[in-house]
Amino acid sequence: MMDNSINWIDRMNIQITKEKIAIWVLALIAVALLSVPK
Repeated sequence: MMDNSINWIDRMNIQITKEKIAIWVLALIAVALLSVPK
C-alpha cells in the first residue's frame, strides 16, 4: 500500500514539474517575442 501511495505522489510531482516547465518556457518565449523590436 505504501509503495503504491509513494509512486502516485511521485507521478503527481513529476506532472506538476512538467507543467511548471511548460509555463516557464511559454513565458520566456512571450518575453523574447515582446522584446524583439518591430
